[in-house]
Amino acid sequence: MKLRLKNILISMIFIFSVMSCNSQKDEKNVEKMKIKNSNKEINSINKGSDSSDKKNKITKKLDRIKLAKFKKENQYKYTENDSVFKLEDQGKIYREIKNKIGEKLATVNVYDKDKLVLIGEGSFMFNCPVGIHKDYDLEGNIIQEKNFDKDFPFTFINLKQKLLNDFNINIDNPKLDLRIDRSSTPSENKSKYEILLYNELRSQYKYIVIDGMNGHTIKDLNVHALD
Repeated sequence: MKLRLKNILISMIFIFSVMSCNSQKDEKNVEKMKIKNSNKEINSINKGSDSSDKKNKITKKLDRIKLAKFKKENQYKYTENDSVFKLEDQGKIYREIKNKIGEKLATVNVYDKDKLVLIGEGSFMFNCPVGIHKDYDLEGNIIQEKNFDKDFPFTFINLKQKLLNDFNINIDNPKLDLRIDRSSTPSENKSKYEILLYNELRSQYKYIVIDGMNGHTIKDLNVHALD
């Protein structure tokens, strides 16, 4: 009888030890699965980040064939579709200017002279920077970005329409002796456009000031150049 009880006890101890061992294995497996899944998520995030970084990179380069022609002829100007392109050598950089035919808006790309990679881009209207301008490093990463329209809710496009409607001035007319400047005082929440339109003899000009916040006409004067 004692021997039988002893055998039963030994069997029960063996069963419990096996169950405990299996339980520990299951816990370890679960832990391994958690670590594995966590690593997968991290890798996925990293891949996504890398992919996002690649999307943000700009790898545009200056056309070598066009550059060779520029160096040979010492000029670079041609028409393609509805735009005129011009290249300027400015020391350590090349400046490519694109003008849509019949419009004053100019798009400018700046290239590093040694690597020929894009290091800057932006648009200008009457030499005023407009829209978003970006600067890049040689790997194509954005290192600076500025919105020049931030202080001008009344944009150049709005101004163009207002001058045409209210003053019969078409700013894209190449025959007009026209100058437009704009300035802002962010601390006072103020901005303005100043327009000067000269007559043929430059003896008189029209001086207009437009509010850059709301488009209201601040001044409208006819001024003699000698005044």
